[in-house]
Amino acid sequence: MNKLLFLLLIQSFLNSAVGDLPPTPDLLLNIGEATIKLRRGWNLVSSPTNDSFDTNAIKETDNKTLWAFSNSKWTSSYGQKIPAGKGFWVKMKADENIPFTKVKGFNAINMDVKTGWNLLGMSTDSERASTLLSYFNGATIWLFKWSKNRKRYEWKEKTRGDRSSLFKGQGFWLKK
Repeated sequence: MNKLLFLLLIQSFLNSAVGDLPPTPDLLLNIGEATIKLRRGWNLVSSPTNDSFDTNAIKETDNKTLWAFSNSKWTSSYGQKIPAGKGFWVKMKADENIPFTKVKGFNAINMDVKTGWNLLGMSTDSERASTLLSYFNGATIWLFKWSKNRKRYEWKEKTRGDRSSLFKGQGFWLKK
């Protein structure tokens, strides 16, 4: 049975059984599509799917400024495909939304993590920060995350005791 149809049937049943439930766009979004919302300025992101991120899809980049970090060095990577599980920095001259068709199958435990600092990214799955750190015997995670309240990006540190989650499309630093 089609997963979307199955989820809609369950939601319909629950609505009739317990009254009106709030809409669940993220649940439905998780089945077939994802969107990366890039804001003006620097963004730390990754592919929200198990497919690589084709950086040619980004049109509003500021002078094609896009950097990836791998094997302890930085590379200018605009025009390349960034593999799933890898984070990258992109500087935007304007806001832009990049739509993706989701392809399931990527698992965070499959990330290529080396000793030292790793620039990684969340794919289809979400994981608790504490789980990611335990997978890789990591010491800390740093997110560059949009603050809705302050209307700006801020650095957020996540440690082994942190029960918050990282979500699809988020790039982050992990120190092992």
